This record gives sequence, C-alpha cells and structure tokens, in this order.
Amino acid sequence: MEKPILEWIKPSEIKVPEKRLRSQFSNFKAELFRTSIKNEGILQPIHVVEDENGARWLADGENRLREWVKGGHNIVPVIIRKGTKIDAIVSSAQHNILRGKVNPGELAEFIAYLHKDLRLSYEKISQKLSLTKGHISKLVQIAENTELLEKVKNGELSLKEAYNRLLSFTVKPVPSEKLLSPKAFINSLLWKSLKKRIFHQKSPKDEDLGLTGEATASLKEAMTENKRLKPLSDEPESEKPNIMRCDYCGRILSRSEVRWLKVHSYELTPPF
Repeated sequence: MEKPILEWIKPSEIKVPEKRLRSQFSNFKAELFRTSIKNEGILQPIHVVEDENGARWLADGENRLREWVKGGHNIVPVIIRKGTKIDAIVSSAQHNILRGKVNPGELAEFIAYLHKDLRLSYEKISQKLSLTKGHISKLVQIAENTELLEKVKNGELSLKEAYNRLLSFTVKPVPSEKLLSPKAFINSLLWKSLKKRIFHQKSPKDEDLGLTGEATASLKEAMTENKRLKPLSDEPESEKPNIMRCDYCGRILSRSEVRWLKVHSYELTPPF
C-alpha cells in the first residue's frame, strides 16, 4: 500500500461526491470554527482520495475547505492517498461518525445509500464504520419509511422510537379470541387432512376397471343376482387354474386378484 503524500493543490482540483455524510455544528461551535480557520489557518490538512484516472475526491474536511476558500486562498494543503470514489465516501463517514456530529436521520439515509446504491454488504459496512450489522439493518429499514425518516431528521423522533413505530406498522397482534389452543390446533389440522382425503378422493372410472359400453348397464342387476366369478373349467378345486373369467362382463382376471368376491364389488367401496 502506498503511503499518503502531502501536497498543496488548487481547491478546484478537489471533487466533492454528491452523496456524503456531513458533520453537524451548533451555531456557537460553527462561529468558533470559522474564527479558528481565519486566524490560525488549516491546522489539519484536507483528506482526498485519488482514483486510477487521477480524479481527487474529498474524503474529509469539507467545512475547512469551504471556509478556506471563503478567505480568498488559492491553494490548500491536502493529504492524498490512492483509492476510489467509494473509498472517499466511506472515509468521510468514518471521520464524521467518530466525531459523533452526524444527524441520526442522515446517518440512516446514508447507510441505506451505501447498501442499496453502492451495493455494499452489511458485513462490509460494519467493518468500515464500526457499526453492528443489527444496527445497520435497523437504519436501512427506517430509511425506507419516508415519514419516519423525516421525523428523525427533524429531531421529532429518536432512532429507537422510529424503529419501535416501524415494528408496530408491520406486526399486528392476533386477537386472543382468534387464538387456538394446542389441542384445538391439532384437531383442526387432523380435520383438514381428513376432509381433503374424503372429498378429493377420486372414484375409479369404468375404463380403469376394464368396463365399457353394455358391461356397466346392468351392474346393479348382476349384483342383485349375486353372480360370481367362475373358473374357465369344471376341474376339481385343487386343479383349478389361476385364470378366471367374470361371469358378467367376460373380463379375464387372476384368482389372486379377486378372491371369489362378488362381481365388481370393489367399485362400490372406493379404498381410503
């Protein structure tokens, strides 16, 4: 890593990123700051980051730079290090968060910008800005609610109050009268399962049973007459073949399938 260098450059050479986290001053402290710059000059050089194209992005010292230019100075002392525009943006936030002079609402908006626009992960933001991933998540959620964000910016709500309100928007309690006891809940699941099994059970179709045309026209009559399947021959029981013909429809079945049941009796009792 290259060491930073100290140079005197023109203020016009310094580019200010369009989205930065800025420090906040009270009127009293702002006046002291301006007086110090006027009488003592810049005691701490401006920090800039130079990218691969030679562009120099402001990383820290915007207020010092502005007051210095107002004083009519044409050159300014800067510390330059190599990096990218994103490095400059994150570095600016690092300095201002450490100073503890940032608006909470602007911090939430800035963190959301890093995550959503610059595609920095919570892990990366946490490493750079020394914030927990849980806190970063809360800031991003607050920034997504415009109404709450503006109230935090204006000092009407703290970050904690804004987040609690955000939770109340998204989580609605279930009335106690609608809650089921564990036993009722289990019974409800069992009933749903049984109902689905009963009402969605498909009965076998005629073609599934091998019955077509006239074969089903007098099924009730055949059942009434108690017709049975008979073997194809009159051989003794021990010598009966394993193949039989239905006495009603003529369908050939194996003995092991029908077990001498009434003609097509299984059609009337679908299996569950």
